[in-house]
Amino acid sequence: MNYLTLGSMIRNEEHYVQEWLTFHHIQGFEQFVIVLHKCEDKTEERIRALPFADKVRIHKIADETQVAQMATFAWMMEHYGHTTEWLMFCDGDEFTFGTDTDDFREVLAGYEDFGGLFVNWLEYGHCDQTERPERLCIETFTKRQPENSWWHTSGKSIIKPKEVLKPYRPADRLAPLNYSLLSPHLFRTRKPTVHGDYTPVSYRHFWRTEHQCYNVARCNHYRYRSQEDWKKRMFRGNANDQTVNPSPCDTDKMYNMSEWEKCGKAEIEDISAMRFADKVKEILNER
Repeated sequence: MNYLTLGSMIRNEEHYVQEWLTFHHIQGFEQFVIVLHKCEDKTEERIRALPFADKVRIHKIADETQVAQMATFAWMMEHYGHTTEWLMFCDGDEFTFGTDTDDFREVLAGYEDFGGLFVNWLEYGHCDQTERPERLCIETFTKRQPENSWWHTSGKSIIKPKEVLKPYRPADRLAPLNYSLLSPHLFRTRKPTVHGDYTPVSYRHFWRTEHQCYNVARCNHYRYRSQEDWKKRMFRGNANDQTVNPSPCDTDKMYNMSEWEKCGKAEIEDISAMRFADKVKEILNER
């Protein structure tokens, strides 16, 4: 039985996937369940080259399903929920860690009486990087938005699978809202899911809460990264929309570069995650 598992569905993350998985490996995540969705690059090869690859369970979506993320999370709950005490669904641009501890299992030890812990985002900008960096993501993108940014009311949940209510998701989109997987961010649990200061999650919105708390844990969200990363991101689409990869054309309309330039600006220097950089590089050099 594992104590802490990370589950994710990712697409074309060959550049960052080793850093991202290694970062969470050193936080104490003991099992990784990765579903590859329409991957066309070397993401799988990069994962299998990791020194802890035996802890990673790799699956693939075989068909061309575009809106697949929530069904995938429900599948993970059914097939892996019984293998772990705690489970976090996390994207490849999200780095979650304890504010004052280097082992996330120590964070969760304070929430054993609850159904889940909600960890707010801290939104990081592009730091005027045009090309993908050679350095680690956590070393390169070190400026974030202020705490009162509206993005920071969202985040990710780490939940106890045994506390997640069934049914996990509706049979179709017209079903009543009596299911537990509301979004990739929020899940209904028997015992309350709470913030780090034990404030219960409100569920007034399906993807965010009104409350923010960073005194125990945080989720650094590297949405923008470099201009090159942004173009790749816009071209591939995501797992929650109907977008099918468009024909390549270098236009602002396709890549929405104005959003990258304007919304990706961040001024607050925050190097909290860099305390893990040396350990990440040490493990990656074992390959």
